[in-house]
Amino acid sequence: MKSEVHVTVTGEQRDPERPDGRAEVIRTEADGLYGFVAGRHHVVYEEDGIKTHLTAGGNRLEIRRSGAADVRMMIESGKSSTVRYGTAEGNLAFDLRGGDVEILESGGTVAFRAAYSLMSGDTVISCNRTEILIEKKD
Repeated sequence: MKSEVHVTVTGEQRDPERPDGRAEVIRTEADGLYGFVAGRHHVVYEEDGIKTHLTAGGNRLEIRRSGAADVRMMIESGKSSTVRYGTAEGNLAFDLRGGDVEILESGGTVAFRAAYSLMSGDTVISCNRTEILIEKKD
């Protein structure tokens, strides 16, 4: 069964070469659909013509986006994977190193928190934290 939800995504990106060490924070909100199937949380929402599918369970968060930019990210605690960004200018590939992934449930809300680094070879491009808050609508 799918429930209508409000999704708030807060992303923090830190460039290791930035002299002041500050992070850039981006926050977006959208309405979407939520379901819990086979032990996994599933969320689908759309914003600015980009459709996002989230799947979370255990220590793993998968983010798939399609539209103006296509991407599939698999963030899993302690594991590495390849991320491919499909853009109008072509495809870009990065290595992703997963940090902590948490799923927190309380009342009518579910939160996913994930930390990861994007790498190019042995060079850290950015250190990232994402928090996704899913609030069920009445």
